[in-house]
Amino acid sequence: GISTTQPLTDLALNNKGIALISGHKGTLFRSEDGGATWRKIATNAGSLRLLSVAINDDGIALYSGEKGLLSHSSDSGKTWKKATFPSTSFIDALAIGKRVCLGNPGAKGFYIRSVDGCKTWTLHPVVGATLIRSLSINKSDKAIYAAVEGIFTSEWE
Repeated sequence: GISTTQPLTDLALNNKGIALISGHKGTLFRSEDGGATWRKIATNAGSLRLLSVAINDDGIALYSGEKGLLSHSSDSGKTWKKATFPSTSFIDALAIGKRVCLGNPGAKGFYIRSVDGCKTWTLHPVVGATLIRSLSINKSDKAIYAAVEGIFTSEWE
């Protein structure tokens, strides 16, 4: 199990058994055996609260948090680098597909998108929705957004 005094905020698991758990005060745990054992991972978050984690089967992983914190891993969460995201807003939902990465920057009516392996990001409007609560990406890299107003799908090709 996990031993921590910090509240945990999110869990991500890929089909290869790699799992990540985020929490307050920069807390991040990683498992290589589907959650049977866990190891604490160093982050660049300091005392910031991590809000979301995501990982795909190719080993691309993200964690996000307060004050625009967004970090990227290309080795299934073993090491992390700060991703380029021009905002000081919180990012509270993440999703990773084969070629597309998405995030909710906490701004009403917008999502962030990356097409370069989650390294750099651009801000995009969401047609018909004001506040995204959850994100998911299918095998065809099409996104589904759960928003306050309902369920929406991505517009890009």
